[in-house]
Amino acid sequence: MQKVKIKILGLSMAHRKGRNTAWMVEYALKAAEKFGRQVGDVAEVETEFMDLATQKVEMCWECPDRPCRPNKGLPWKGTGVAKDYGCPITDDYLARNVMPKVAEASGFIFGCPVYTGTCTSLFITVMERFQTGIWKGYFTNKPAGSVTAATMPLAGQESLLQEMNNVAHFLELIPVSVGLGASSISGYPYGPLAADDDGTVIGVKNDKNARVQAVSVGRRVAEIAVLLNLARQQLGKRYIEEFAPYYTPPHGENPRDWFKLDKEDEEYMMNLTPKTFRG
Repeated sequence: MQKVKIKILGLSMAHRKGRNTAWMVEYALKAAEKFGRQVGDVAEVETEFMDLATQKVEMCWECPDRPCRPNKGLPWKGTGVAKDYGCPITDDYLARNVMPKVAEASGFIFGCPVYTGTCTSLFITVMERFQTGIWKGYFTNKPAGSVTAATMPLAGQESLLQEMNNVAHFLELIPVSVGLGASSISGYPYGPLAADDDGTVIGVKNDKNARVQAVSVGRRVAEIAVLLNLARQQLGKRYIEEFAPYYTPPHGENPRDWFKLDKEDEEYMMNLTPKTFRG
């Protein structure tokens, strides 16, 4: 059996470079690398980390003519996917440096700290720009894990992880974090509070529970990426022929009728009454 090549991409979307969120992402990636060494006979697992703090990332323009979608967001004749589409923003850091890495990735670890009880503006900007990747096959059926950090406990970590997983669902990723993801505390008792933070201390290093959660996130992303890619290798051309490349509209004509039941099943379902359900 030929080894599958796996690449896990970790993205830190905090406003401060090289701090607590970045550390959590890197820690999770190290767990993915450890798993890769354990299954080195069937997979080559490598990771890459990108810290997007201070980088130029243009906001989504929500263009009225939808150039980021196949056929400008309208259904089309034929079964192929139009090639002449994509985000018109091509000259910022995300377009030039991040999207090519996203296209190659087998799985993702997203990091975002809690800001005003929710995500950073950088996180949501990146996720909005990622939408064009759905129709290019960058995300569908790929695993994603989430990590977060906040200065205090009960500061919004859980709700933010839920938001991050929701976004992953909309990108057609498969959120695979244990629980909601990895939650960490960067302030007391592990590190400085905001007023005392001089930028030199990474408090989450001392949060043992956060480290355990980050390992679970990184390992699980790597596990699922290896499983899925081994399955694709085994399926061969059947994967291309029978599995939907993406689900979000628009679509062309599809002779396989992916989005409809077979005629007999449709008739059965439409004729069901409260007294005729199975079981």
